[in-house]
Amino acid sequence: KLSLEGHRAVVVGGAGTIGRAIAAAFLGEGASVLLADAAAGLEDVARSLGGERVEAAGCDVRDEASVTRLVDRAFAVSGPVHLVYAAAIGSGAFGMPFWSVGVERWESVFAVNVIGAARVAQAFG
Repeated sequence: KLSLEGHRAVVVGGAGTIGRAIAAAFLGEGASVLLADAAAGLEDVARSLGGERVEAAGCDVRDEASVTRLVDRAFAVSGPVHLVYAAAIGSGAFGMPFWSVGVERWESVFAVNVIGAARVAQAFG
């Protein structure tokens, strides 16, 4: 059995279904978790996971300053961060065929899914 007792995890995209499940798994293994997301309802997700080992922080991965604030908060709260999981996903309802999706929407998805994930990895690396 995996034990994350005494470890700190940051889950970016924590308000979504995948992020929430990852956070719950980390908590179940004993880690404390900082949930981060730009979505409304993040505090409610943190409360639903319960306990003193989970907290919430707003973060928009498309904005470098927002990611920097997240890193600063993560390390200021209680020492080292052992795990970072980037589950921020920008998709939404696309519809098909895919060429009917506007370029602006594709740019937004790319900014979250690719650039955002790279920004988080670099900031915590």
